[in-house]
Amino acid sequence: MHFVRGSFAALDDQSMILPHRPEFPHRQRIWIATTMGCGLLAMVVPDLSGPVRWLAPAIAVCTGGLGYVVGWAPLKFHAVIWSGLLPTLMGFFCLTVFYFFSVGSVLNLVAFPFMAADLKSEGITFVHLLLMLPAGVGAAAGAHRVYLEHVVVQQAHAGDVRNARA
Repeated sequence: MHFVRGSFAALDDQSMILPHRPEFPHRQRIWIATTMGCGLLAMVVPDLSGPVRWLAPAIAVCTGGLGYVVGWAPLKFHAVIWSGLLPTLMGFFCLTVFYFFSVGSVLNLVAFPFMAADLKSEGITFVHLLLMLPAGVGAAAGAHRVYLEHVVVQQAHAGDVRNARA
């Protein structure tokens, strides 16, 4: 698998911890920093009126919380039903939602300068984007919570059962 010696070493599970893995240490810090950073940055952008400017951090927290519910509630419903029967499929769904919203949030931020003129004609400004980014991060957090509670726990339980039988 190594075309050039050491070229794929970073993809090895032992040398790199992926963001969905339970042992990834910075996930919560990234989510909190993104939410608060977007809210604080929105405060300094001149497009907002006075009261909304001071409410920007609270708006970012609220959109992050609503995004969390959007990522968590549907997956939780399905996980309760399907995680015991099809844990691999449930894990696939949770990780798909997690990475869709994680990568999508970053791509929205990176792509905004290229789409700014088109979005501005639709009434979407940089401040709107800043205040909506926490929703994507929150949805990823909600999906990850379901992944930890139902898929990882289910896999650990299955491993305990196998070890007890041996």
